[in-house]
Amino acid sequence: MCRCTRRVVGIVQSYVDQMNGFAASADIVRMSDVDFEFLYGGSDFEARAKSLIAAGTSLVVVTRGTRGAQAWHGAAGLVEVQAPTIDVVDTIGAGDSFQAALLFGLRAIGRIEIGPLAQLTADELRRALSFASTCAAFTCGRAGADPPRQSDVGAALSRLFAE
Repeated sequence: MCRCTRRVVGIVQSYVDQMNGFAASADIVRMSDVDFEFLYGGSDFEARAKSLIAAGTSLVVVTRGTRGAQAWHGAAGLVEVQAPTIDVVDTIGAGDSFQAALLFGLRAIGRIEIGPLAQLTADELRRALSFASTCAAFTCGRAGADPPRQSDVGAALSRLFAE
């Protein structure tokens, strides 16, 4: 291995170590499958998610573009949602829209704080993930990082609050 390659590998490992420390102290970790691949290689999302949960993370979410999202939670277990089918115009901002909508959804159903987050049910998680996926899809259906407005996601918002 050349010196340059060793340096890059060392930098990447340092970054991974920092991310692991951050993730272990976070209540919610969301990353794309591309981020996951860069950090951890392969596609064993479940093993890594369970490791993070064992370290103290409450919720781990991996977004997978057109293949939807997967989430792991200590009480709710594994929950998967499909991505809405759309004509993709631009993916810039989709992850930000997903994350913002997920946090909004968890707050809206009273599960954003650590105690209530620990009590999240699979149905509540599915509704929050579906809402977040819908918001990300609207963003992908427009040019630029143009997130949806409430008028765009009214039906999805109603489903979020359905019990």
